[in-house]
Amino acid sequence: MDERMEALGGRFYREGPTAEVVAAWEALRRAATPDADPTQRLRLIGLGARIATARGDFEQAAQILWDALQDPRLSDADPWVCLAATRDVAAALLRAGRETEALGVLRGYLADDKEDEVPGADNFTARSVLHEYCRERAADEAASAALTDFVEELVKRSRPAKRRRLPATATCGELAELLDWSSRRRGWKPNPLYDRWEALLEKLDAPGGMPPEARAEWEAAFQQTFEGDKLPNADVSDASLWLTLGAQIAEREGDGHRAVALLRLFFTHPQAQDRSSGDAFVVSDYFADLLLRLGEEAEALAEFRYRLEAREHGASSVAARLLRRHCEDQPEGEQASAVLTDFVEELVRHRRPAKRRRLPATATYGRLVEILEWAFPPPAWRRERREEA
Repeated sequence: MDERMEALGGRFYREGPTAEVVAAWEALRRAATPDADPTQRLRLIGLGARIATARGDFEQAAQILWDALQDPRLSDADPWVCLAATRDVAAALLRAGRETEALGVLRGYLADDKEDEVPGADNFTARSVLHEYCRERAADEAASAALTDFVEELVKRSRPAKRRRLPATATCGELAELLDWSSRRRGWKPNPLYDRWEALLEKLDAPGGMPPEARAEWEAAFQQTFEGDKLPNADVSDASLWLTLGAQIAEREGDGHRAVALLRLFFTHPQAQDRSSGDAFVVSDYFADLLLRLGEEAEALAEFRYRLEAREHGASSVAARLLRRHCEDQPEGEQASAVLTDFVEELVRHRRPAKRRRLPATATYGRLVEILEWAFPPPAWRRERREEA
């Protein structure tokens, strides 16, 4: 299903939500069995929701994702894919005029303990969804009291030391400004490149693909600011945003090797070479995942090792999650490489030093999945949903 879904995603990206694309998605959905890989199933469902959104059917998009998030069998999906589904269902509910339900989805996600899996992403996701929603409304349109209260709660989470009180109801423009303010770092200054990045990011998954003029805008800024000997003089945060966006564009165009080349270029920046900056850590996750998907196992493991040696919080959990998904995508009885087996054993020792589970020189992919699940068990909320199923 993985290859067929990737092909369908590329077709939707190029052609938009045509009748043929919709029919192909329906055929894939019917062919997906309940015991199929939950991450792949949720990605397929997310693709269906994007197709519905592109057709302007926000009700259907919201319902597709809502049903998926209530299915306990999908609770084992990759947490970042779950996060994307949560973001998309909230956005679809808002566009469908179901604000109360959308706020309930975001509030429920904030209440779950997922910090080890997606550090800081829950609050960022809620703020970004609501910021986009408020920007889409008229600036002088009155927001509901419930939306005003929720935005104020989000701002308190991200800027607890600073208080900006709102009236009982504020305008959508005021809420957008407040959410924007809460996202700014200390010493923030206006950044035109960031604004351009944000605008292009919204066009990344446009029906029919990113518009040629948007693609050309990315290329022009890349050549002007980051290509060749210009990169060392660029801001490392700007470089991470722009080169990651370029990698995402390349992936959607089916050029995974171009995507890898852009991310490798980022790591030649003086502030990113030793992975010491927060921007480098974020790009590192994407880089390692992309390398695994392209079959570059040795380089992916080297990237994980950078993170472990830096003793970054959550590095072993991230590596275990991505490697577990990689192993699940391989034939269960096939032998994994000795290098991968050794690295998994090292991860297990790092996580559970008091307990030893020896592996043979090479283990099967199924055995590696088993030991990764043992050493990095799912959190309580996910175990409960699995038991319900």
